[in-house]
Amino acid sequence: EDLARKKAESETKPVPSAAAVTIAVGESEGASDTNAASAAEPGQSDDSKDGGEHAGLNDMQVGMALMFLPMAAGVAQSEQARARLNQAGVEERETFLPVCIQLSEYVEIVPESAHLKPLFDSYIEGTHQAEHLGDLAAALLQGWASAESKEAVKIALQSLDLNAFMAAR
Repeated sequence: EDLARKKAESETKPVPSAAAVTIAVGESEGASDTNAASAAEPGQSDDSKDGGEHAGLNDMQVGMALMFLPMAAGVAQSEQARARLNQAGVEERETFLPVCIQLSEYVEIVPESAHLKPLFDSYIEGTHQAEHLGDLAAALLQGWASAESKEAVKIALQSLDLNAFMAAR
């Protein structure tokens, strides 16, 4: 029941990715690219068009994120970074839930990260993945950094709401 409520809230307020948390590209100016609407599920609209508070990455931020993905992925692979995020994922789970819910919705856009969807879903449900958020973030960043289709990564990044990432850092 609580999970259904949180999931419903995330659908009305889109939330960003673990990549955005780790990459820390900075505050959004509130601009939302029109390409973000094309990444939404069929029948869904971009919240920025109907008065919502969706703060997606603008073109410059997406470009910077793409440029820094390999470095962020490398940092995320370290034992220390994964351990700290694993611990934070347990201690501050409520803070990370909106980010993970949104990532779960968009992770399949990039083929190299599609296999992570069940792990995000497990974290959201509170099952055994709760202690592995750092490992999950490292795998996501590695998948996006090594993705063959940078356009797919760009669409995924543009679909994320930076406000949730800023709250989770």
